[in-house]
Amino acid sequence: MRLLILGGTGQTGQPLIKQALDAQHHVTAVVRDPSKLEIQNDNLKVVTANIFDEGEMKGHLEGQDAVISCLGFPIEKPVTGFTRVTKLLTKLMKDSPLKRVILMHSWYTEKHTRDNAPGIFLRWFFLPYFLAPVLDDMRETEIYLEEHCASLDYTVVLPARLMNESVTEKEFTVRDNVWSIPEAHAKINRPDVARYMLSILDDESSYRVVRCIATPEDEACL
Repeated sequence: MRLLILGGTGQTGQPLIKQALDAQHHVTAVVRDPSKLEIQNDNLKVVTANIFDEGEMKGHLEGQDAVISCLGFPIEKPVTGFTRVTKLLTKLMKDSPLKRVILMHSWYTEKHTRDNAPGIFLRWFFLPYFLAPVLDDMRETEIYLEEHCASLDYTVVLPARLMNESVTEKEFTVRDNVWSIPEAHAKINRPDVARYMLSILDDESSYRVVRCIATPEDEACL
């Protein structure tokens, strides 16, 4: 497949690009700073573009089969990057043959589920006072997709706390249209998130859902 990847220089984006290339996909990575992407491959095209500029992004969407976003934005008040990028992408996609988009968000985008977070620090400090602006913008994006993008084959993947460990072959625990999995381990390796997003490219059961994922706990995740 021909994949357009956003956020490809990040800690999840780079494993995503590597795994996509290993699977013989053709990848176009839209980045701000090409020097941060050390991967080289004949099937990789690296382009510099303003992801908020409709004119710049339109040309890069042409000819693609799917878009996968691992974008992250600085924690400030308010955070608006997730909604801005998604509205621009979906606007362009509605007028094109391209319909498949996968976005990476996080557990706890829905406010009421933050009360289920494990640990006092995470539940009462980190989520409400530090990460809330990011989670709130992610949730606004999810609502926008649900209410305005029924013609698109979108999936919003919600991984647990991201860990910088190697890819595994663990099976995934998956729940649709929930924002945390209280009975599951609340950590997941970034390359496993990349592995999961690539695995659902053609999975119609994942279309138009928010999908929460987790992997089993082991020593590598502690």
